[in-house]
Amino acid sequence: MKSKKLPVFLGMTGISVFILCLTVYPALASKGVRDALNLCGQVMIPSLFPFMVICSFIVKLNTGGRPAPVSKKVMGLLFRLPSNALPVVLLGLTAGFPVGAAMTSQLFREKRLTGNQARRLMAFCVNCGPVFALGTVGSAMLGSKKAGAIIFVSLLVSSLTIGFISRFFDDGSNAEVCVSSERPEYLKAMVSSVSDASQAMLSVCAWIIFFGCICSLLSLLPSVSLPLTCIFEVSSGCMEGVKHGFPIPLLAAIIGWAGISVHCQIMPYLCAVGMPLPLFFSLRLLNGGLAAAVCSLLLKLFPCEIPAMLNSAYPVTLTCSAPPVAAGVIIMCSILILDLDIARKV
Repeated sequence: MKSKKLPVFLGMTGISVFILCLTVYPALASKGVRDALNLCGQVMIPSLFPFMVICSFIVKLNTGGRPAPVSKKVMGLLFRLPSNALPVVLLGLTAGFPVGAAMTSQLFREKRLTGNQARRLMAFCVNCGPVFALGTVGSAMLGSKKAGAIIFVSLLVSSLTIGFISRFFDDGSNAEVCVSSERPEYLKAMVSSVSDASQAMLSVCAWIIFFGCICSLLSLLPSVSLPLTCIFEVSSGCMEGVKHGFPIPLLAAIIGWAGISVHCQIMPYLCAVGMPLPLFFSLRLLNGGLAAAVCSLLLKLFPCEIPAMLNSAYPVTLTCSAPPVAAGVIIMCSILILDLDIARKV
């Protein structure tokens, strides 16, 4: 009984401390929210939202075609997965953290993947996109596109390695594949895809803002602020890591772990496919460790110099005017509300 009450006690204590900090340090909390809103408007929404619409559209249209022989052989040989998982693998490894998880959950919900297949996809199709690795971390933070490319390749190799290992945990089950002769309704699929992407994007931004506020308040605890920031939020963790002179492999490890904020963003998708959270967290730690090891090897093969001045101050300041960010959020909310209203009437 005591073991069950301890997490509740710790949770309530943490919430109480958080509320107290919001009350005593409102300016610091507001700064964290503003910085997170800038991050959403400057990086996350432009880089993720179009991909999320396209990915949802692809999944909705790919409802019954016969599998291509090449994709069937490749997916079966490498991962022991069906051919309809190929778009999930490609986009999950390149389009940004929530995209692969969202596509996996959608395929599982439509019974085009078994539970085992969906969980194995979740194990390695959660990766940052090239925009974040090359642009934000490489160019903006480190001042080196080459460093960003090395980090991105390291993350790809790590994820693909975990995916290959997952093939040995295949239980042999297969989802029923129904070949449909009906023409896909493109307009309906596009409208639904934009609505789904808007809802997912709102959730992503909400978690980023929430953890941005927490990371800002963590500055009140200098002794633990740096490690906790790296654990909680990947973007802030990388910025703090560069500020404190972290080596490039350690930055790759932080991105491979992805942060509790990203984990919370994809939590609904994990629960939908029955992915045990301890297993998922362990796989993220493994992914970070492998990414750091691969990154160290690549740096020996392709040495990369980083400007020393970037280690002494924040290398990038994400700025954007408030009206465009607010307009984007309002538009996504409006799309979601209209879609819910239409669904209710139908």
